[in-house]
Amino acid sequence: MKVAVSDYKAKLVISKKKYEAAFDKAAEAYRQKKDLENAKAVLLAKAEFVTSDADSRAEDRRTKWDYNDGKYWFKAGKGGEWVELANDDGAVNKYREAERNQDFVELYKVIEKTTRVRLYAGHSEVKYLREPWKLLYKGKWSGDK
Repeated sequence: MKVAVSDYKAKLVISKKKYEAAFDKAAEAYRQKKDLENAKAVLLAKAEFVTSDADSRAEDRRTKWDYNDGKYWFKAGKGGEWVELANDDGAVNKYREAERNQDFVELYKVIEKTTRVRLYAGHSEVKYLREPWKLLYKGKWSGDK
C-alpha cells in the first residue's frame, strides 16, 4: 500500500509540473504578442492552480484571520476567494489567494489586483504596486491564542 501511495504522489508532482509548464508557455506566448493583460491573467490562473493543491490545503487550516480583537477579519471562501469585513458598516473587500506557504497567506484585491495583503501569525502587511511591504494590522489566525 505504501508503494502505491508513494507512486501516486510522485505522479501528482509530475503532472503538476507539466500543468505549470503549460501555464508558463501560454503566458510567454501572450507576452511575445505584447498582450500583457492575457499574460497576466494566465499567470494569475497559474497561481490559483498552484495554491489550490488539495493535499496541502487539507493540512493547512488557516481560513480566518482576525484583527481589532476579532471585530474585523479576513475569511477564506471557495476556490481561493477571500473576503474582508473591514468596518462597522459591513463593508466587504474581495480578495483572491495568490500564494500560501508556512509563513503567510498572500491575497490580492480582486478590483485593483495591484493591492496585495500577506497574513502572518501575528500581523498583516500590505503592498501597493511597486511600494515595499508595510505593516497593515496586528492580528492572528482564528484559534491562535
